[in-house]
Amino acid sequence: MSMRVTTHSARSVGGRQVGNKHDDRRFDLSKAPHIDPSLSAGNMSLYDAGKWQGASNEETLENFYRDMFSAHLEAQNKRYGAAGQKARKMSLREYMTAKYSCPESELIQVGKVGDTIDPETLAELAREYIRWCSETYPQCQILWANLHVDEPGAAPHVHIRKVWVGHDKDGLPCVSQKKSLDEMGVERLRPDQPVTDRNNSKVTYSMACRSRWIELCREKGLDIEERPRRISRGGLLLDEYKAKRNRETARQAKAETDKAREEARELTARITALQARDAALIRDPEMPAVVCAGDIVEISRSGYDRLCDVVRSARNFQLRAGDLDRRETVISQREEEIRAVEEEAELWGDAAQNTLDVAVEALELLPGQTRREIAAKLGMELGDTRFAWDHETVAMAAGIDVSEVPDLLAYEADKAEIQGDRADDFPGSH
Repeated sequence: MSMRVTTHSARSVGGRQVGNKHDDRRFDLSKAPHIDPSLSAGNMSLYDAGKWQGASNEETLENFYRDMFSAHLEAQNKRYGAAGQKARKMSLREYMTAKYSCPESELIQVGKVGDTIDPETLAELAREYIRWCSETYPQCQILWANLHVDEPGAAPHVHIRKVWVGHDKDGLPCVSQKKSLDEMGVERLRPDQPVTDRNNSKVTYSMACRSRWIELCREKGLDIEERPRRISRGGLLLDEYKAKRNRETARQAKAETDKAREEARELTARITALQARDAALIRDPEMPAVVCAGDIVEISRSGYDRLCDVVRSARNFQLRAGDLDRRETVISQREEEIRAVEEEAELWGDAAQNTLDVAVEALELLPGQTRREIAAKLGMELGDTRFAWDHETVAMAAGIDVSEVPDLLAYEADKAEIQGDRADDFPGSH
């Protein structure tokens, strides 16, 4: 039976940066019930960051950012200070964790729980994949790769942490996915067509990485299903999809609870009726009787008591068996839902990560005068401390009904950034 592969990238989950301590397990594992510490010894580190390698992933990241981006950060803070925008200055730690300058996390996997490959084969494939990524996209710097086998509810998988290295207007290295891809010559799939969430340079990169991952797996003799699973929830981000599925699950759980309560009331009523019937069958205190095959059979009180005990025990066993059957059904449904979320999350992950580049490239099409007109409509001034560009702005400029545009992103940039170190990203704005 063929297996599907996973290649999913993200900088944040639920609006928060993807944590670094998860990958090398540098945190209190008692607070992570999905992790079995007894299996953690089987985890593997698959990549060495060379001169930046630290005792932990966090230290490796700090070494890399300090060495590569200190000059850019210092120059940027100096410009902010000269413009009277001291609040915009960032420390190295803030730059490491900011939404648009933090590292990106990629997860790769083969198959799913119960239908996957052994960790050693996965490690070998991952090392080849990392080597190819480093050679093909040298400005997407990989810092570490950790293979996890200590999550019983998930198949063995690899977390890869990487940083997009571009250059600012002074030629200093900075974190910029768009600049990095442009400098490496990566173009969108259809250069002659407008930039969209499915036609930009990051999509080109993601498709190339996924194709190479599938190719490596097949070279190892693995039967891989290349065609993605059919999308059944169009237009939803991963978080939105999860929220919708959670609401559906909650409604189903409530319906199941209501049904169980109704069944309990019916059973209680039946037991009460049976008890009343049993009491009515007692003709004489010394010689009670029970109904058997439609006839009245007289037995002793002790025999009657023993018979009642047997009947009650059998009834309790039946009720317990029914309850266990219902619980087993619910558990099976939950497992199916979790598998569905994992499979469809893979399809939406890249779209959520690509939205920033979509907005940046879309804004390149807007002249400065159009931006001023949009700012006036939004009740803003170009001289404001923060000048927000978001999906509504882009939609208004394109003459699109805002209600028809999915809430994919909120990209913010102030005037200083437009006229300063990001001038090359926003031509015509000064």
